[in-house]
Amino acid sequence: MVGACHVGRIFHPTLPGTGGGNLQIFGTEGNLIFGAGYTASVISTRKELLPQIDDDGWYHIPLRGDRSKAKWPQPVPGAFNYYHASTQHLVDCILEDREPLVNVDWGLHITEMMVGT
Repeated sequence: MVGACHVGRIFHPTLPGTGGGNLQIFGTEGNLIFGAGYTASVISTRKELLPQIDDDGWYHIPLRGDRSKAKWPQPVPGAFNYYHASTQHLVDCILEDREPLVNVDWGLHITEMMVGT
């Protein structure tokens, strides 16, 4: 989904039968939908980058864990814990003296974009 990104319009592909998801991102190379029964779903012109696709061309990331037991702001038991994983990544980078995936330059870029809006 590298390239331009724009607000969704009604004629862009969404998951059949869902009417859309919680958040939809439409790009020049593909679309990303969060929600709609999955953690996320991706459709892309670069199908070779997706681990598998369904008959409609979508790759779905399934829900994990028992969401009925989720207690905000704690993660869903058994699901991916972003906060733990990102903190562990930062600690590992400090211990191994390497740059984190999301570094200071990226943070500055995001801050500049937010200030610019």
